[in-house]
Amino acid sequence: MADAYSYLTDSERVTFNETSRLMQLSDWTGWDDQLEEWLEITQAWIRDRRAYIAAIAEGEIPHDNGPGWDVAHRRERYDYLHKANYSNAAPHAVCQLPTEAGTDAEKVYTSLRELWWVEPKGAYSEQSGRRQACTDWLVERRQYVWRLAEGKVPGETPGWDHADRRQRYSNLQVATKHGSAYDSWCKSHNTTTGKPNGDGSSSSGGSGSTTARDRALSWMASHRGLNEQPGGSNCDSRSDGIRTAQDRCVAMGSSGTWLRYQPWCGVWCANAMEAAGVKGLTYDLASVEWIEARAKAGKAPFTGWTTDPSRVRPGDLVTLFSPGQHVAMVRTPGSNPVTEEGNTSDTSAQRTRSKGDVVGYALVAYP
Repeated sequence: MADAYSYLTDSERVTFNETSRLMQLSDWTGWDDQLEEWLEITQAWIRDRRAYIAAIAEGEIPHDNGPGWDVAHRRERYDYLHKANYSNAAPHAVCQLPTEAGTDAEKVYTSLRELWWVEPKGAYSEQSGRRQACTDWLVERRQYVWRLAEGKVPGETPGWDHADRRQRYSNLQVATKHGSAYDSWCKSHNTTTGKPNGDGSSSSGGSGSTTARDRALSWMASHRGLNEQPGGSNCDSRSDGIRTAQDRCVAMGSSGTWLRYQPWCGVWCANAMEAAGVKGLTYDLASVEWIEARAKAGKAPFTGWTTDPSRVRPGDLVTLFSPGQHVAMVRTPGSNPVTEEGNTSDTSAQRTRSKGDVVGYALVAYP
């Protein structure tokens, strides 16, 4: 099943990605009737396609290749397409585009555009129409924000500094590949993935790390596999293990050993951030509840809080399951983020978390 994606036809591949992306966005606040219609259309296409594959395989519809489930990878394609209509499916690739300060609607349409950025055309005319309609929406919104800022919309408050219009216009320029903001973005970002140049997102945690985010993730990678000794103790006796990390966290503003035998997911993130040179660290990072409140207040060591995965960069923190319960560090952002974690089933490990696990993201103020 791992290689089944490569067996899909062009139309199956692009529609799988389109449906999956729409499913990911379907519970966002900016979701509207047009997007709902597109989701229903793509889901129906997937169902019809699976029925068509089955009919050919069973010999109910003649085909040049003849009947059979083992012909033209029909079984693999049929099974893989089934995943598209479930919320935990993910498109094969998207480009991370800026959405900071955008309205709910701007965020959801830009996030759909992230798919069409890496899928430069639709595989059939109806799909090309949906792709163009998404771009048209963003172009129209970009023009509207400019008219608002320039005082050309009667009854609306003018000004670029009102309602985050400068940042929103910049975002929309990037999303529509237009203007000076897009030109600047291309110089500072990988234009395929959308990741900032040199952000270390491909780092494996080795000695080649060059940025603060790299260094944090390197610390996490080098401490994978450490488990509690004995199990369930929230501690160990290693020279550079859980106990040492707990004591080091206490030292971020106090002294003593009082964090030993306490849950250590936040401690793990604090130690990685310290290795990266993040300022404003405190032993309060041992508390997931404190991390959430501090990020929402936009205070050090954080710059803010978001539930929008497109705003997240490697090295930011993600809180999981329910408020105040568990925190991890993001290695690969996305709707199903890859994380580095401590105190995950009594050990430290790299995990992949589903969209439904995520409470939100604390954006770290890396130097």
